[in-house]
Amino acid sequence: MLQAPRDWAPFFSKRKVELADVENQTHDQLLSKMLADHLEVLDRKSLLAKLEHLTALCRPPPNFEGVKGFRLDQKRLVALDNLRHRIVHDGAIDAIPSIDEDLEFMGDVSRTFVALIHHRYGLQVDPRAFPTSSTSPE
Repeated sequence: MLQAPRDWAPFFSKRKVELADVENQTHDQLLSKMLADHLEVLDRKSLLAKLEHLTALCRPPPNFEGVKGFRLDQKRLVALDNLRHRIVHDGAIDAIPSIDEDLEFMGDVSRTFVALIHHRYGLQVDPRAFPTSSTSPE
């Protein structure tokens, strides 16, 4: 369940609704359906698009540092997301010489997602859910 589903409404507020739906459903039911549809589309978007979406939703301040010392490299994120797509959808498994650094980078991207949500909604996540290269999962 989402923390604040109404916060998502601006992303689809101009979407048309059929009169029969308005007559037969509550506002919350309509919102829930539109949100589910929106999230289904977002699920198929790139990581960069998801990050941009989350940033718009969470509205961090200009000096926001989600992960201390981490600076997001959008070109690298796009390249790694494209590589992930090729591996998952095309079965193209290339040698990845920088796999350790790439995994650390993607871990920091994940932690940045969580930090954005924490900033906006106060979400608390167990740090063991995001092991770093110096820790191992239990």
